[in-house]
Amino acid sequence: MNNTPITLLDVIYAPATQDLRTFLNYRHEFLAPEYLQELHAPAPTNAQERRQAVHKWAHRWAIIKRALANFPTLRRGSAPRNNTPQAMGQARPSTPRNPGATSACLRRDGYQCVITGRRSEHGFALEVAHIIPYALANDNSCRGLDFWNMLELFWGVDKTNRAFARVRNDINSTANLVTLDNSIHSMFDNGSLTLTPIEPSGILPIRNVNNYSVDY
Repeated sequence: MNNTPITLLDVIYAPATQDLRTFLNYRHEFLAPEYLQELHAPAPTNAQERRQAVHKWAHRWAIIKRALANFPTLRRGSAPRNNTPQAMGQARPSTPRNPGATSACLRRDGYQCVITGRRSEHGFALEVAHIIPYALANDNSCRGLDFWNMLELFWGVDKTNRAFARVRNDINSTANLVTLDNSIHSMFDNGSLTLTPIEPSGILPIRNVNNYSVDY
């Protein structure tokens, strides 16, 4: 006779969708300790509590899927940028930010796109873009976004709160701003172009196919 207690993981697994089952099979060990402990604890004996637990984890899985589907820009489906002649040849922000930080970013980047090297005097529209999306942490209410709720599942509440506070504080700082021409900014916004650190930490140049780089 098998005396191994039924865990919450067992209860959730049975009615789970195939993608959730795959996650539970191969990735659930990356969850924060408190959620791992919850999964491996004995399952509730009450049928209603079991149903509630299944619903809770289905909801958490939906948060993860939505967060990943919208990462990294949070702007999929946004309207195209204005590429009319009237918009060319000027630096313009797409979302609110400190004007002093915008000016400092342009100066730091030499008034040219850090990817292409294009300059406004050559007829290209320059824009100061957020590296971490403005929509991710422009207000304290953003802590309720799927992205942060997903991180909470893997990092835990305290670490996620600290990360959010830091990003919220620095969202409009020059450390989170970069000068791009408007075509590159559009690619960056829709997720077809991303910036990847050369090393996990440190201040290093951005490298790209045009052999143009600026220290960051």
